Amino acid sequence: MFKSEIIDLVFLLSLTAMWLALFYHAFVTVKGYEYFKFIQAQGEEMLVTLQDLPGVSVLVPAKNEEQVLEATLNALLELDYPKDRIELVILNDGSTDNTKKILDEYAAKYSRIKPVHIPVTEQCHGKAAVLNEGLKHSKYDLLVVFDADNVPEILSVQYLVRALLKDEKFAAVCGKIRTLNRNKNLLTRFANIEFIVHQWLLQGGRWRAHRIALLPGTNYVIRRDALLKAGSWDPKALTEDTELSLRLFTLGYTIAFFPLANSWEQEPEDWVVWRRQRLRWIQGNKYIVKRFLVDKSFRKANFANFFYMFVMYYALVLFIALSDIIFILGLLGLAKVSFLWPLVAMWAFAIAIFTLEIMIALTCEVGEATWSNFGLAVLMYFTYCQQWLYVALKSFVVARNGKKKVFWDKTQRFKV
Repeated sequence: MFKSEIIDLVFLLSLTAMWLALFYHAFVTVKGYEYFKFIQAQGEEMLVTLQDLPGVSVLVPAKNEEQVLEATLNALLELDYPKDRIELVILNDGSTDNTKKILDEYAAKYSRIKPVHIPVTEQCHGKAAVLNEGLKHSKYDLLVVFDADNVPEILSVQYLVRALLKDEKFAAVCGKIRTLNRNKNLLTRFANIEFIVHQWLLQGGRWRAHRIALLPGTNYVIRRDALLKAGSWDPKALTEDTELSLRLFTLGYTIAFFPLANSWEQEPEDWVVWRRQRLRWIQGNKYIVKRFLVDKSFRKANFANFFYMFVMYYALVLFIALSDIIFILGLLGLAKVSFLWPLVAMWAFAIAIFTLEIMIALTCEVGEATWSNFGLAVLMYFTYCQQWLYVALKSFVVARNGKKKVFWDKTQRFKV
């Protein structure tokens, strides 16, 4: 049996790490809810007459998107924005399915759609490279990015642009992302809760508390001059959105979060696909951490963001993994914690706080604060969160050579 002194220390450190994370998340939960109430009261004042809206180029990277492209194009064509001041630049990156055919059919009917076909022999490597190609074919100073599976709400682009024009220090404004297929199965219901919590706590809460928001991969507007000053999208970055966010912060820019701008997207319906997607996200953050360590100016401007990423993706993951190991060893009779019941009580209370934070975030979305989702929130800690733990630990042993080309690693699409 392992020595009780070591087991006690490790378990205590694990609980301490969990509680520190919970305290911070409790703080941003309150701030996120404050921002929700503020948006409820003040958000609609952002809308005035359409006549003063500037031109905007919507960039949509697409590769083998025949399953979802029509729904996305229909939603983009329905956007409530002056038709003579919006262009839809759809970037077909060497697709081998019917993406080109669908895109050309729509472009023949609607002059707002500008198809850009990148030949298979010249196809880009990764979303960032495709977006950089889109810069060459867009004409307006404001750029909006949507993924090819997105169904933006009718006012989404108008909200994004109006929020951006409120402050010249804003380099970009990001909206809220919801889960389109949230009722498909247990996994998508978990993902729906995760995304709601992420939007209102880590985006809304941190924006309210610290005026910090990070670009998501979709549903955001960015100024062309700020983008070019930052060096455009980094083709080597797997999470090009987060990496660009930190470079904009380095230049002194601000990214705002405006949750009335809604877009709906698909989430993985299969655990294997989900794990592959999340692993890519974590690997992308490791690329950012590496840059943080070697770039002094990058490090100075982004210490708070880096510290949060380090705690969440490294330190907290390690301590949660250790607490799980102690739990398993205890079941096998190989380890024993001296102060078991007080520590178990702390652990149980931490799960209760975790669940409460989730439920507060869910009250910010109509129809989501239900008893069913309460049960899922409790279950998430023992299932969904442990899958995140598995992916995070796997990222430590999966090496990526930064000199290799970045390829599309798309999430599987479904016909909706």
